[in-house]
Amino acid sequence: QIICAFLCAFILPGRGASRKAMIDLPRKRRGNLFVSAVGGAVIPMLNICAFVLIFSPLTALLRALLCRLGASLGVTAVLLSFIEITGACDFISSFLPMSLALPLCSLAVCWSGICVHTQTLSAVAESGLSMKYCIVGKLFMGSCAFLIMWLVCPYII
Repeated sequence: QIICAFLCAFILPGRGASRKAMIDLPRKRRGNLFVSAVGGAVIPMLNICAFVLIFSPLTALLRALLCRLGASLGVTAVLLSFIEITGACDFISSFLPMSLALPLCSLAVCWSGICVHTQTLSAVAESGLSMKYCIVGKLFMGSCAFLIMWLVCPYII
């Protein structure tokens, strides 16, 4: 994932954040920002927990449904990875051979799943930031992670 993050940093266009706004703040306001940030973290944390509580059982339900329908292990792994990372990595590491499990887990970790994307969206919704670049970057990063691990796997297994 670290290698993929560096690749994405060099390949994808980015916008550097400006520190000028923080530097221009008076010292008194800097302390208030810290207190506000810590106090304001409670609601976003509850949002994250709520998304996990929603997506975790949905992933388990999808897993059971796909197994009952006779879907292949690979298809089940990819669909679970698309939705939620923890259940997907658990399924992948339990039922697939290591030579396929490592690349698929790398893909799942870099993609993060719809669950994490909804958590991110809830955190940045009021900021006006677009999720488009985040999702495209995650897809690119996940693809790179899968490819790198697929190439490296024969040498580490």
